[in-house]
Parts: sequence; C-alpha cells; structure tokens
Amino acid sequence: MAACGTSDKPSNLLPEDKMVDILEDIHLTESKVNNLAMGSSDSSLAIFKKLETDILKKHQVDTAAFRKSYQYYVAQPEEFKAIYNKIIEHLEVKKKAASKSDALKAKAKKDSSKTKIVKETAPVTTTTHP
Repeated sequence: MAACGTSDKPSNLLPEDKMVDILEDIHLTESKVNNLAMGSSDSSLAIFKKLETDILKKHQVDTAAFRKSYQYYVAQPEEFKAIYNKIIEHLEVKKKAASKSDALKAKAKKDSSKTKIVKETAPVTTTTHP
C-alpha cells in the first residue's frame, strides 16, 4: 500500500534527471547555509527557503510540481535510490574536479613563489660603458 496515494504518477511529474539536478543544487545549498553558522536556525531556514525558491526558478520548476514529484519518488524506493546514486556520482565528479583545481592553484602559487625568489636572488650584473 502506498503512502498518501503517492504511487500514482502526478501529471506534472519531473523526470529523474531533472530531479537529480534540482536535488543536487538543493543539497549543495543546504550545506552552504549550514556552514554559515547563523546564530539562529530561523535565520538559516529563511535563507535556505529563499535559495530553494531560486533553485526551482533556475530549473524552471514550480514548487508544487517539485513537491509532488519528490513525494512520488520517495514512494518508489528503487527510483528514489537511483536518483540519489546519480546525485552521489555527480558530487564525486565535482569533488575530484575541485581537488584537481585546488592542486593546480597550489602548484601555480608555489611556482610563482619560486619565480619571485629566483628574481629576488638573481645576481645583478652591470655593464660599464667607456
């Protein structure tokens, strides 16, 4: 038996790939808001709700369609699991890319420091003209 009649596909059901993109953005945003260390959970919630609305606008999805789709997928464990497996894959790719980018930035910074040291310690030669 399905919970709250969510086993029937809503007419405005979002495709799995769209849900993956939206939920990925929502979870990343949620993490950022949690890391803001706001003094009040009410403030954090207000900020998150505003950003969540912005995410849905970005994906051109209304809140009702998202909520109904989410409820539907929650009631379909295999589909819901597939959605979150895709989200995890996407986040792992982003994490690897960010790590690679950070490593390249660190190397560039180290290389520029070496160049600066070489320039500062290079002997100065002067030529005298008769």
